[in-house]
Amino acid sequence: MYCSFLLERPSRLFTKSLSLFTIILILASASIPARAQGFGRWKMDVDLYRYIAPKILLEGTDIQVHVTTQRGLSRNFLEQMKQSLEIGLPRADRRLKAVSYKAETVIICDITDLSSSSRTDTRYASVYRKVGEHTVFDETTQMNRTVEDFGYVNEPYTATIVDGFLSVFYECIDVKTGDVIDSDTITSDYNQEHAYPQVPSPGAAEYAMIGNAVSYITARFSPRAEFFNLLLPKGRLKGASQLIQKRMWNSALEKLSAIREFKDPEKDAFRVYDIAISYQGLSNYAPDPDSSRHYLEKAVSYYKEAVRKNPLEDRFRRAELMAEASLTDHRKLEAAMRDYESKKQKAAAVAGAQTTGQTPAGKPAAQPVGAQYVDPSIITNDTVIGWVRAGVSEKKIRSRINQAERTSFDLSSGDVSNLLASGVSARTIDEMRNFGRNRQPRGKWGDRLTLILLYTMAVVRYITPYVFRTCQ
Repeated sequence: MYCSFLLERPSRLFTKSLSLFTIILILASASIPARAQGFGRWKMDVDLYRYIAPKILLEGTDIQVHVTTQRGLSRNFLEQMKQSLEIGLPRADRRLKAVSYKAETVIICDITDLSSSSRTDTRYASVYRKVGEHTVFDETTQMNRTVEDFGYVNEPYTATIVDGFLSVFYECIDVKTGDVIDSDTITSDYNQEHAYPQVPSPGAAEYAMIGNAVSYITARFSPRAEFFNLLLPKGRLKGASQLIQKRMWNSALEKLSAIREFKDPEKDAFRVYDIAISYQGLSNYAPDPDSSRHYLEKAVSYYKEAVRKNPLEDRFRRAELMAEASLTDHRKLEAAMRDYESKKQKAAAVAGAQTTGQTPAGKPAAQPVGAQYVDPSIITNDTVIGWVRAGVSEKKIRSRINQAERTSFDLSSGDVSNLLASGVSARTIDEMRNFGRNRQPRGKWGDRLTLILLYTMAVVRYITPYVFRTCQ
């Protein structure tokens, strides 16, 4: 009897302990959602990014680059900067196109200072090497042995130091209005060490500083991506948050749609917040701009709902502000691309109308009222611009101007600016100024008399020696 009581007692104690443990577990599990519906102690997060609109978003996408200097620098440096900008700007904004005439935007870079110098100097480098030795007693051999000591020491060496400085005044001007869209003074320093006897290549410092200035300018026209981190809620939302961490946005949305709305609005705000993050993730990886904007608009609306349900959670408000800024920049870029495509279509329609002699609406092109007849034999500014557009070489254009019978050039400051923007070189403009406007026209009889005189001189030169030999 006593033995049976001893055998039954542990069983009853175990049963009571198990029942008590079960009750505690049930109470704890019932209270977990109430306590843990938030971000939790061990944080879960995800990295997203947003596009930021460029500092300068040009309306005139046909750009012309001019690089000047008053410092007497090599033209190689000027050409290097000009070509780098003509290549880099379309890469920064694919709407931009470098042109040699009919520019809508002009970018002027005036190199006010470009210099470099080299010098030799003694430098010190930390080198790990033998610094000494000492004697130790070896217990195994019962003998003394020498052990080398190693350490870091400063050793001198001769180096060639190249220093450089670049200063560029940069302006971006709208041709139509003449307004300065953007301007800045850009500086770049150069300091490079070359171990002696290595010698830096000529112009390496100058080209490196020019590259830095070009990168600074093109960055003003380029949109950029900014990464940011968002915390993810746990509790009943942990499974959906894990899918968001794996960037499985659609799967996360399916799981979140299966979770019923929480009774407490402050707790339900975390569910809505997860939905907003999922849509923003879809926006990051959307295949086209329209889909990206659509997902981003949904994300903003869900962020607003989360803030409305739980206005005391700062993370919801910060995420909403970042999504709204991203949507604003997205719409700005989208509007710029629409304007660009519209401009391309209009230009294509005008070009097609010019080839067929019709207006874009399909009607014959009408002559403007009061239009004056221009004699094609008279060389004007438009004639020179037409030659440039047709690809006639500068040498041939200058020759035609020099041999012209009549010219009618307008060389005021505004007209000269228009000629430069249309791709006419400064040397050609000088030819127009020196030989075109002030030159007297020659008559037909004057040309004939000149030919007769030249022919007579040639006959006398070659026949006279023959006559003398015959007479002798």
